[in-house]
Amino acid sequence: MMSWLRARRGVKLQIDPERPYAIALEGGGAKGAYQIGAWRALKEAGVQICAVAGTSVGALNGAFICMDMLEEAEQLWDHISMSSVIAREDMFRRGGSEYMNWFRALKEGGFDISPLRQLIEDHISEQRVKESAVKFYIMTYSVTERRELVVDAQTLASGSLNEMILASASLPFFKVQKIDGIRYMDGGMFDNVAVEPLIQRGYQNIIALRIYGVGHDKRSEIPEGCCVHAIAPRHALGKILQFEEKRCRRERRLGYYDGMRMLYGLRGRRYYIDDAVSEAEYFRRLTDLDSGVMSGVLEKMGLLPKDSDKNLRVYVERALPRIAKELDLADSCTYQELYVAMLELTAHIYKIEVLGIYTVGQLLEQIRQRQCQMKKRDEAVLPVCVNIICNQKDV
Repeated sequence: MMSWLRARRGVKLQIDPERPYAIALEGGGAKGAYQIGAWRALKEAGVQICAVAGTSVGALNGAFICMDMLEEAEQLWDHISMSSVIAREDMFRRGGSEYMNWFRALKEGGFDISPLRQLIEDHISEQRVKESAVKFYIMTYSVTERRELVVDAQTLASGSLNEMILASASLPFFKVQKIDGIRYMDGGMFDNVAVEPLIQRGYQNIIALRIYGVGHDKRSEIPEGCCVHAIAPRHALGKILQFEEKRCRRERRLGYYDGMRMLYGLRGRRYYIDDAVSEAEYFRRLTDLDSGVMSGVLEKMGLLPKDSDKNLRVYVERALPRIAKELDLADSCTYQELYVAMLELTAHIYKIEVLGIYTVGQLLEQIRQRQCQMKKRDEAVLPVCVNIICNQKDV
């Protein structure tokens, strides 16, 4: 997507590029691929990272950020599998549903995660992490001491880093990890989001890479002068143990585009729309219809007045608010919010690929091409907003 950045040279970031940012990496197992995509967006935008705090898979990804090994992290996530995490014999001897497997794992002492241990050993360099200018904090929980821990990775005893990353990722259905006789478990059980430790250490500019994993979402009080941004998925991610190449690659791309949405203020909830125009322009787009099209919309909605001179007023004052309600928009929604919601629904109906950055014109062109390619749809069953979007005079 660097081509989009080059084409939009000078596009303004929504955050201050002169400030260093601390990154909070939430736990969430296989969903962690999303964070690597978001990291690429941050890196391409030139965002300076001064610290990372990670829980569970966020600790693993945090180590990659400290080492500045983006391409290696992408390769890992693009080729990951369940056998990269759990011993094959442990997977294959367990039949039944996913939840039955978890129950059996707990009963039998947990899944054997020796492959995950090897994965960490193969990819994480303790020396590079400790020499990094990026501070690194690992969230975990000491079962032995019954307390949550924020571990400064760069002050750990030699040879302990990879063990601590593994300890942070020790879900309840994994075998319990011990370091120097102390038992640890996944830090996400007590603070899965990892924002709080960064606030406590005085970081004032924080970006949270959310993946909504299983764990405790600790609500942090944001002090005055501190600003927390979030890059978060609006499309559902997979399950925490769904380590599948195809899914992880798509979720990595989702993370990238959601990062671009936050960084550059892209419009849309489903799609990524590059369209920074005025509210007046959105109003023009919604109302600039042929008289026949507008009459057809009003007739379909049962609002067609006897006096055609009143069509525009009825359309603006009654039809558009009803469409907004049908799209679950607030009564106070702007014309921009209404137009983009209508455009996105139309693109979804015509099965336009989500992963890409579009101008409104590009998205409309793809919609019209798909209209020609698909069998003629029964217009009577399509939402009226589709008719409005597909019959605009000009954008």
